Amino acid sequence: MQENRATEKKHGGSIREVWLFFASVRLSVVVLLLLAATSVVGTLIPQKPGMLRPAGEGIWGQVMAQLSLHDMYRSWWFQLLLVLLAVNLTVCTIERLPGVWRLVWRKPKPPFPERVRGLSNARSFYAEESLDMAEKRARRVLSGWGVRINAQIHGSGERLVHAESGRWSRLGVYGVHLSVLLLLAGGLVGSLFGFSGFVNIPEGETAHEIRLRGSGGTKDVGFSIRCDAFSVRFYPDGTPREYRSTLTLLGQEGEKIMTEDIRVNHPLTYKGVRMYQSSYGTAAARAVSLKLIPEAGDPIFLTAEVGMPLAVPAGGGHIVLMNFMDNFRLRGHNLGPTFLGFYENAEGGRETLVLPRRHPGFDRMRMGERGFALEVEDFEPVYFTGLQVSRDPGVGLVYLGFILMLAGCWAAFFMSHRQIFILMEAENGGVRYTLSGTANRNRPDLDRKLATIAEKLGFQGLQP
Repeated sequence: MQENRATEKKHGGSIREVWLFFASVRLSVVVLLLLAATSVVGTLIPQKPGMLRPAGEGIWGQVMAQLSLHDMYRSWWFQLLLVLLAVNLTVCTIERLPGVWRLVWRKPKPPFPERVRGLSNARSFYAEESLDMAEKRARRVLSGWGVRINAQIHGSGERLVHAESGRWSRLGVYGVHLSVLLLLAGGLVGSLFGFSGFVNIPEGETAHEIRLRGSGGTKDVGFSIRCDAFSVRFYPDGTPREYRSTLTLLGQEGEKIMTEDIRVNHPLTYKGVRMYQSSYGTAAARAVSLKLIPEAGDPIFLTAEVGMPLAVPAGGGHIVLMNFMDNFRLRGHNLGPTFLGFYENAEGGRETLVLPRRHPGFDRMRMGERGFALEVEDFEPVYFTGLQVSRDPGVGLVYLGFILMLAGCWAAFFMSHRQIFILMEAENGGVRYTLSGTANRNRPDLDRKLATIAEKLGFQGLQP
């Protein structure tokens, strides 16, 4: 029996030690410092979710791959630090909140006269008046400042007026604890049940899947997005000024849900899914204006359709523009918007055509072979809209945590629990006043308040 009790006591002591370890402020400081240090690392090392580091880059490359330093905020060890912080805050709150809660909600009790006189900021002064008159003056001075308690102490020769404010401010630090937990919970909910990706939709086309960031997979968002139109305006120097997409959302049966224009910083939201205008580009071309330059004679201007044969006036044959690429790369060089196709001469021989819009002289090197060269004068583009599509069900928790953190920090750092005592004792036919107070923080402000109360009572220049 005694052995069982000893074993239970030992186990109880071990559990208590573990509990106190997680409730320690030292653990909080260590975890916060580690999170700060890892955030610095995450700033210095570019974060590229889903990037795999090849083993051939040496030991450092292998370490970065094992610790996921290129996707640090999704790594197991970073999430472990967040869980450790959450456990630490929860245990600290459970350990200390009950005592503070009792202090906040218990009925205030006035101190004994010895306590009022013994405070370090106590100041005393004498007035020729009755106790009743002194009590009225004390009540009037403290009126509206806090919770007032009038107590008759040790007989009729002593009175005490007690004012108190800011008792609830002691809960401010626990509001900060709860706000951090809400922020962590919001991030966890968002990572588990949310998503973020992108999709490019040409004008007139529809998409219902997006490509997820990091994993490279796809996700059906539950409805279809159709790009009805896209427009872009430019500054005089050619940089984009504004681009706008007209989107129509369609249900799973093809029914129209809504049509709305979106711009940069003006997203569209539907069922918690937010669609941002993030980019644009040229997906195809409708009509192409070509300039045919013969070896002799004036240039000939032609209009071609992508995929349709176009007769060549000089030398016979025809050309076909088969494809358009917005950023065509040739031997490591980006030629920009480029049309690809072929030229078929009258004898049936074919050669490939590469016609970059930004390099009009690119085709002239073939002029001697076929007797003419081609340049792209202009074309009618078919744009695609680039959308960033995301859903974060934890954003409400994050907003709530942010608001609660502001309120908690204000209460914890700018408010204080203050008590002010005015003790009045009958002495030589008059009243001996003793003024003092307590505050859990910001003592200079309390001293200024005591000086103001002394002036209102009619006594100036008194020092504690």
